[in-house]
Amino acid sequence: MTCSLRHLVLCLTVLALAFGTVFAQDEDVFLQRYTLAMDNFNQAINALPSDSALSKEELDRAEEALRPLSRDTTSPNLIAALEATFARARTAIQNQSPDDLAVQIAVLRGGYQRLAFESALVAAEQADIDAARARMTRIASDMNLSADTQSNLSAATNPIALRTSLEAGIAASIRQNLARTGDLFTEAKGASYRNLAEAYGMFLIVQDSPRLAQDMTGNFSNAFSALVNNETETLTNELIAVSEAMQDLETAALNGETSVAAIPPVTPDSEVADSTVAPDPSVVAPDSTSDVTTDADTTPETTDATNTVAPLPALTTTPEAPAIDTEAMRAQLIEEQKLESVEAVTRSLAMVGARDNTSLVERYVDAGYADVDAVMNDLYATAAKAVVAVETGDQVQTQALLAEYETTYERFVAPIVTAKDAAVANTTSDLLRTWRGTTSLRLQDMATLVGQTEAMSLSMNNQSSSGVHNAVTGLSKFWTGLPRLIVTILLSILAFVPLYLLNLAFGGGNRNWQLIGVALFLLLLPVIYEGVSYIFGLIASVANIPVLDSVATFSIFQNSISQLIWLIITALAIIFAISGLYGICVQFGLLGKERVSTAATSEAPIHPTGETAADTVVDWDEEF
Repeated sequence: MTCSLRHLVLCLTVLALAFGTVFAQDEDVFLQRYTLAMDNFNQAINALPSDSALSKEELDRAEEALRPLSRDTTSPNLIAALEATFARARTAIQNQSPDDLAVQIAVLRGGYQRLAFESALVAAEQADIDAARARMTRIASDMNLSADTQSNLSAATNPIALRTSLEAGIAASIRQNLARTGDLFTEAKGASYRNLAEAYGMFLIVQDSPRLAQDMTGNFSNAFSALVNNETETLTNELIAVSEAMQDLETAALNGETSVAAIPPVTPDSEVADSTVAPDPSVVAPDSTSDVTTDADTTPETTDATNTVAPLPALTTTPEAPAIDTEAMRAQLIEEQKLESVEAVTRSLAMVGARDNTSLVERYVDAGYADVDAVMNDLYATAAKAVVAVETGDQVQTQALLAEYETTYERFVAPIVTAKDAAVANTTSDLLRTWRGTTSLRLQDMATLVGQTEAMSLSMNNQSSSGVHNAVTGLSKFWTGLPRLIVTILLSILAFVPLYLLNLAFGGGNRNWQLIGVALFLLLLPVIYEGVSYIFGLIASVANIPVLDSVATFSIFQNSISQLIWLIITALAIIFAISGLYGICVQFGLLGKERVSTAATSEAPIHPTGETAADTVVDWDEEF
């Protein structure tokens, strides 16, 4: 190929290699989701009390990561307990209590760190010691464990060393938090409460350690109850008991002991029941300036000894609460609000033809949806977020949003749409199934999702979607995915064939054919780049390097920037093509003065017939 054309191809290759080198160094998907959840927790705390809506929104985003992060856990009890803790955190937001919210989130953080810990153990069992080390190191960093602990984790080369190093650091940090809890008890109960909750959150990781001689969940529950009820002596005794147990755990972990002889190791699925009852939230502690009420949703319960989260008593201050606001009246108010919600949801479902569906009504009420429109608005919002995620090349977030969309659709909308229009329901399910795990989704895919959401809304109101949308969804069901990936990559490779043949046939000294070759390359450049983006997307999926999906950000199908670049490239291609073809036309005498070979007439050869040849010969290579 010509010099200019070779330079362009070389630049494209260097750019692709540069993308690969920079993007190859990224965290695994699990750590990305875990990090986002930790950030959401921090923002939820910071937003209260000034912005309750934002605080709840950040809490909801953190909860979206619960299921994806729990893939390696072996205890369904832990997930159920964390979901209940999320409910208590929302109640704290409604009560405008920063202390209560901070306490519940401290427990949630500990639960998420437990999930990360279990995921690290699974990675270690699968001989991926680097992933295990990275996850445990991140846990240690989030807990602000000592520099020695983090250094020991970095130097650990086997699962036992990793676990014992982390346990030793957590035990030491728990003891420090317990000491601060006792010191702050008489001066700042809120701060003391937070420190105790942070210690309990850390405890969730070492809760079933084989190096811990006994389960301390009951001691923590008693400590919380004593703190709320101002029982100084009980609180002190419980803090000492936990602190001594943590000292023993730290010593055992530092010595590399694999278990405590007194008891067998506790497995995650243990069904051993703890006789300790969580603190009674109906007992409140008076404050110097205001009354202290409790969360009505936290009722006494017996907790499992392993992998569970005990509900903590609330510490919510409500200075303006009326004296007649008793627990009985609050329970009655909650019941009345629930009945109103049931009636509203029943009316809404009846309007779209879903009558006498008690289970669906309960599902709506439990999720906090007032009507069908609220669910559809959530689907629209999730689809819009997916559009933005695809536009920025974040395929991990796109898949998470698709999973959220599918869950909402299956639980709240599918029963209605199936009864109204089975074809629309089947199409929606097929599209979601097709997109699930698909490499390199594009902007038009998520635009189709928005259109399908509108189609479901029309269906529930006895209307039909447009024929164009139906054609698009029909094509998307079999085109999106491997067919599009294979065809695009194949075309991007074949695009170099005509360039090679053009160079082979007309390359060399003819400047006009060089310009035509450059024009053809520029015209084919978008499909070449599209193929490169799909190759990067495939590598991102197989090698678990999601940042490689960012290459697709500048596909001509993704955003206005890439479309502007495509128009500029196309304009240059047109200019080069005009220049080259104009020169060819002049060379052939089709435009301007005809140019002929100097030997055409002066030294014309004689044919065998005796006639002199007068034909003109055009020199393609050397004339121009």
